[in-house]
Amino acid sequence: MGWATCDSFVHITGQIILSLWRVRRFGQLPDLYFGREQSQAKHDILERYLTPFANKILSCRYWESLDFIDGFAGPWENNDHENLRDTSIGISLRTLEAVAESRNHDPSRKKIRCIFNEAKASSYAQLEVYAEKVRREFQHVEILTFKGKFEDDSARIKAASTNLFQLIFVDPTGYTGFPPSSLGPFAGRSSEIIVNMMRSFITRFVASEREDRKKP
Repeated sequence: MGWATCDSFVHITGQIILSLWRVRRFGQLPDLYFGREQSQAKHDILERYLTPFANKILSCRYWESLDFIDGFAGPWENNDHENLRDTSIGISLRTLEAVAESRNHDPSRKKIRCIFNEAKASSYAQLEVYAEKVRREFQHVEILTFKGKFEDDSARIKAASTNLFQLIFVDPTGYTGFPPSSLGPFAGRSSEIIVNMMRSFITRFVASEREDRKKP
């Protein structure tokens, strides 16, 4: 099981940080991400990483098939409620569908699967409606959804991940995080994990803990 710290990922991250600096200085933030610069950076990194990564995995004779697993899919705080263009759900589906088309995959023999897990009932309801609506649009990608906490669903998700390689995207909201043990089912050489944690939330949490300790 690997962590997404390869040179290409670091290079992409650096490009995104530079782009955000330009946005802050010259004011070119897309309407979908107004006031959500951190979400834009995260989604840009995901989109730019998925294409070369998926092509690499699908070109390897040892794997040739891919499961993309979003453990905290949402949607939440998005502005595009119809097409979810500003969510990891919409971005991963569009990106991986384009990869499959470019590789001339047969829609009847799908080699890419997207698995979206969401715990919040209202968000899961939106996710399920969207997934049902776009299954015909994304003909080259199988779409599965799970409702529940990632740590509770991870074993079932792993069982459904029957492709030869798994890319797990872990992006919990807030600072509460997730039990690292929930990644246990995905241990092995045929998996990679991208973890996103909001530093500002963690710093705020640590600061509040210190203040609480000072109180008599």
